[in-house]
Amino acid sequence: MKFLSSLALACGLIFGGANAASAAPTTAAVSTQDIVQTAVSTPGFGTLTTLLTQANLVSTLQGPGPFTVFAPTDSAFSALDPNLVTFLTDPANVESLRNVLLYHVAPGQFASPQVLSSPFLSMANGQRANVTFFGGIPRIDGCVISVTDIICSNGIIHVLDAVMSPNLSRIADTAASTSRFDTLLAALGAANLAAVLDGPGPFTVLAPTDHAFEALPPGFVASLLLPQNQGLLQDILKYHVIPGRAYANDALGLGNVATLNGNEVFFGLVNGVPRVNGARIFKRDVDCLNGVVHAIDRVLLPPLP
Repeated sequence: MKFLSSLALACGLIFGGANAASAAPTTAAVSTQDIVQTAVSTPGFGTLTTLLTQANLVSTLQGPGPFTVFAPTDSAFSALDPNLVTFLTDPANVESLRNVLLYHVAPGQFASPQVLSSPFLSMANGQRANVTFFGGIPRIDGCVISVTDIICSNGIIHVLDAVMSPNLSRIADTAASTSRFDTLLAALGAANLAAVLDGPGPFTVLAPTDHAFEALPPGFVASLLLPQNQGLLQDILKYHVIPGRAYANDALGLGNVATLNGNEVFFGLVNGVPRVNGARIFKRDVDCLNGVVHAIDRVLLPPLP
């Protein structure tokens, strides 16, 4: 890769190979500059630094930190869908651009041994990026980490060969895209709660599938959707919402977790399967712009007053 050769010259390094996809990542050196200054002075990061300026994140990444930045190369950005680039660089979509860029920043200083020993990293946009290491090739969110450990005065830069992709959709839009949660979405609308879950959050939603609602006694769902039962419907739906991002491993560690309706749900393992109040969590940790979703196979009913 041409960029890696340029980076080698800039940092005074000798690379073991030019093809990052077929070799272990190269470890870089120490810089006395901050993250932004290092990126500006290193060939190959021009697009990244331009976008950081557009997103008003330069001063953030020049702060004390520390930060760990997974920096896509110019080639990585040039490989993006042109329609996505047009969308992200439109001033009207600056928040989406910030979200994408902050998904490449982990608060804290994580050298390569720490990165590679972690199953995921919590990124500055609130979402998680999964870390894998297979065949001697480290990846984060599926992107190859081609150069590691460019040490800066306020953190570390690791170089990526692609741009990571956070979910830019909110909870309701994410659920709607699967066609498995139509009843839940209809119930949220009938309960006047759709706008709440479309807000900034973050929220954790325990999302029963359409099949889960179908398993309720005949006529129960239809009864809940009646205007006179809106209060009960709200109570049930709020029992499926947890304030904040409660990823499955965190929730399992806590056991009891408070919901929006004031009652708690219980997370636990049954024969190695994660469950909440006995309902099976068959799809967990679906990150969204404003929270996280766990798909469950039963509707949870809160305790009676």
